[in-house]
Amino acid sequence: MSLTEFLKQPYANAAEKILPKENVEQQRQQVGEKDPQKILCVCMAGVNRSGAIAEELKNRGYESWNKGAHSGVNPITQEDINEADLIIFASVTAVDIAAYNFNLEGKIVRMLPISEAVSPAIRRGGAGREKVMGDIRENLDILGLENKAN
Repeated sequence: MSLTEFLKQPYANAAEKILPKENVEQQRQQVGEKDPQKILCVCMAGVNRSGAIAEELKNRGYESWNKGAHSGVNPITQEDINEADLIIFASVTAVDIAAYNFNLEGKIVRMLPISEAVSPAIRRGGAGREKVMGDIRENLDILGLENKAN
């Protein structure tokens, strides 16, 4: 599918209505004020990238689970969205698809842009996986999701 064809899809650019416009410090403050306990992590399939984010959040003491925006392997449901205090997406495409298919109104939505290209590194483990996990930890810190497990 070409970019022109993609942009004609009904879900294209839905993320613009959902993702925050505030600067990083304002976003951190909003997350801190809400003190989310249940965090839904979403990538396209709901396996690698969202699984890695959810794993790190669990290590930090949050209740977290992973799902996919695509209807394949591990699909997101409205029930998942309703249960979550915060939703973290791994790509703008996942946000677009979820925003088109589900009601995200009133939810805190954030994005950790993680390329699909890192999925093999997450699966293989080793140094590549640790590099991805380091990036995830850094981005979660930026969002204000500090370690509660200590």
